[in-house]
Amino acid sequence: MQRHVDLIRWAEGMLFVYPTWWHGPPAMLRGWFERTWLPGVAFTVPKKKGDREGPAMQHVRWPGCIATSGSPWWWWLKVLGDPGRRLFTRGLRALLAPRCKVGDVAAAVQHEPRDRPRPRGVPRPRRPRARRHPIGGPMTNGQPLARYAAMKRVGDLVYMSGVIAVDAASGSVVDRFDRLPADVRTLLGETGELSIDVFQAPVPVQSWVVLDRIRQLAEEAGGSMADVSKLVPYFTDLRDYPLCARMRRPFYPDPGEPPVSTVVEVSGMPPSRQVRIEFEATARIPLRP
Repeated sequence: MQRHVDLIRWAEGMLFVYPTWWHGPPAMLRGWFERTWLPGVAFTVPKKKGDREGPAMQHVRWPGCIATSGSPWWWWLKVLGDPGRRLFTRGLRALLAPRCKVGDVAAAVQHEPRDRPRPRGVPRPRRPRARRHPIGGPMTNGQPLARYAAMKRVGDLVYMSGVIAVDAASGSVVDRFDRLPADVRTLLGETGELSIDVFQAPVPVQSWVVLDRIRQLAEEAGGSMADVSKLVPYFTDLRDYPLCARMRRPFYPDPGEPPVSTVVEVSGMPPSRQVRIEFEATARIPLRP
């Protein structure tokens, strides 16, 4: 089980999908919790008298749960009180990052056939609605989201405002592989497995989108990515830096000519918490007569 423990310590999000068995998770899932959510992994052990246990999984910021059940909706919600929701929102959530919210906790209930008569007063069960994420048109090339210039030339120097992976047309954050061309998705390491890609995509996708927009801005100014001599990346979590640094290599293929760089960690960036990376860039592109 050591590999499972290592993955728990590495993960920033967890999605639990399980069938309801006797009003809760099946024994196999409960056994997995007992064997992997260990002292020092899931919680801290008191070192002296009077101390209390503390959370040790505060790196997990995006927990989620989907539970299925063969019972009618009224039994699941009215009689049992939605036990899956209570388990994750009240119990396990206390071990995770502060103020994190358990996302998409829902019971995908297998309702009784519609042609079966229902007792009087019992409403027809409602089908759970899937959440839709807005997907806009083509991504804009460095278009700012507020009243400031995307770039400004001062002599031979071109200063670029901070670039984030946001589609200005729709206002949505670009953090999924399916928002990119197929060849780029392969380059960034898309596996095709949703349960893996949904957690691995944000950092490489946002890194590539931001760097590609900087390249396009440099070309609009009459230069290329090789003329971008300074990059200042901002991260909401410095643990994203190593993967972002790997995404930068294709834009600077010559290892002997890396850009000047300063790495900064910040508490957050607009327009939402989904934005994890922002780059500020400076290029030297001489004016052509």
